[in-house]
Amino acid sequence: MILAANVWVTTPEGVAVLLRAGDTLPEWATVGDHALASSTPNPPPMAGRGSSSEAWAAYASEMGVAVPDEARASEIRAILETQGIPTK
Repeated sequence: MILAANVWVTTPEGVAVLLRAGDTLPEWATVGDHALASSTPNPPPMAGRGSSSEAWAAYASEMGVAVPDEARASEIRAILETQGIPTK
């Protein structure tokens, strides 16, 4: 599940960790529904934290689009745009 908001969670070891909007929620973490992205995910940011090729590949996968493992974020956005999938 992808986060729609920044949240603080506590690891099983008791360490507080900040998870940011666009991050994938770890299996051990629980948050309220208000912090989760809707069933139609928003695209990752174009730049800055959360804009990595990994984030874009995860978004593409959620949208049902396969991308090459070595694809850069800009290449993934181009693939998505050709499919008519929002990138902004």
